[in-house]
Amino acid sequence: MLSLRLAAFTALTALLTSCGGTGPTPVPTIDIASVVDTPSSSDTESLFDVKMVLDPAMTDSTLLDGFTDLSAIIDGNYYLASSRMMIFKPSGQCISSFDRQGNGPGEYGRYASFTANPATRGWIALSSTNDYGAFRYSASGQFEGCDTLAGLSFIHPLGSKWIAASNAFTKPDITFYYLDSNLEVTDSMPTQLRHLIFEVPGGRAAYSPGIYTSGSEAIIYWNDSIYSVTDPREGLKPLAAVDLGRYRTPDEMNRALEYERLKEFVDPNFLFNSKYYLAWFIREGRSCISFFDRSTGALVASLSSPEGSGTRGVPFSVDGQTVYLEPTSYSSGDTFYFIASEESMCDLKGSDDSNPAIFTVKIR
Repeated sequence: MLSLRLAAFTALTALLTSCGGTGPTPVPTIDIASVVDTPSSSDTESLFDVKMVLDPAMTDSTLLDGFTDLSAIIDGNYYLASSRMMIFKPSGQCISSFDRQGNGPGEYGRYASFTANPATRGWIALSSTNDYGAFRYSASGQFEGCDTLAGLSFIHPLGSKWIAASNAFTKPDITFYYLDSNLEVTDSMPTQLRHLIFEVPGGRAAYSPGIYTSGSEAIIYWNDSIYSVTDPREGLKPLAAVDLGRYRTPDEMNRALEYERLKEFVDPNFLFNSKYYLAWFIREGRSCISFFDRSTGALVASLSSPEGSGTRGVPFSVDGQTVYLEPTSYSSGDTFYFIASEESMCDLKGSDDSNPAIFTVKIR
């Protein structure tokens, strides 16, 4: 990761935890370097409890295309988004499906991202502009208004409220903002961290920490570290150090211009639930996923796609059959939620046409 060295993080941890007079509180180390090129765990059935919990019905208005993600589960219903926003009952029946792409009033752009709104049981579509417009829709697709969140990026639900980070092109120092259910800023957390800005032909590019949420907890991965950003009163709280070893992207490297060199390194995403961190990265054209115990940093399991299978997911065993799964951005309690591609579902069901399905993954 483009960041401080692990040793610097250790010193920072000591500084942050020594004020009480009891000495530094150690944080676990997530050893990514040791799992990058290790063989995939073979006996997934004994390691994981995997269940299909949603098989979306196939209709003209529920055809999932491109990248599909599970945004939330609200009142037992599943909120899925790709280029459309859809709500399904656990039975697979579609409750709502709509697409408001365009440039007119109440329409979002092609590269918008989506998140479900637990407070209103509706949707928010986020534009990709620097003004970061948030288009609000009801569960049935009715346009309810647009909020201009100037200078904010990476807005995510945090319980019934929201968290966002400062936009790199507006504020070089990374600040986190906390918003109420009406998307009004109620608090902020300044930090010593900085966005990374790169010069590119015709302008600038930015590299910034993503925010990962689960329920009412929020973390970021930055400075070879995982930090809690849940509560502005607690400030930036170190949770774990991350050791990438020789796979760490050099600080001086321009990620925007040296794309081919990026293949030499590893830049993981970190999802989490109440018990485990899930590190997810692409290595030599393969999807790689590793699970680590949050309290100790110990590796629980490491999985990767077989050679030649591409990045459609990692193989899990489900009732004696193999299904390729990728993590969604949603987790709850001790459960991760994964999605099976259309291709994998067709193989699993022996059909020529199928929607991606949602699976729960629990570590036994």
